[in-house]
Amino acid sequence: MSMARINPHLHGMPPRRIYVYDRGSQIDLLQRLPGAYMWVSPIPLDMVDSYGMCIRSCSLSTAVNMDLLIWRREMMEHLEILDCGDFLRRYAAKLQTDTARRLEAQR
Repeated sequence: MSMARINPHLHGMPPRRIYVYDRGSQIDLLQRLPGAYMWVSPIPLDMVDSYGMCIRSCSLSTAVNMDLLIWRREMMEHLEILDCGDFLRRYAAKLQTDTARRLEAQR
């Protein structure tokens, strides 16, 4: 399993970077700093729309994003855990499809 990474050697990166992992703080910075942008894990399209953001694909990114659902081994057979996993898989597929459509429409 690998963590998300951006390869800084692909091009000259400006020395001014801020690493923010909290979604609310990311959006706050985007709204307050003119010219700001961010490389982040996928954002639901309704959130993108409600905050007046846009999504652009970036060929320089080598990021791999991975979300994990973690639970205790003895909980493995609980219906709530299985339902949650199923829901997350369906929702992730929907996000991927919606984002691909949005990027295609922007071209």
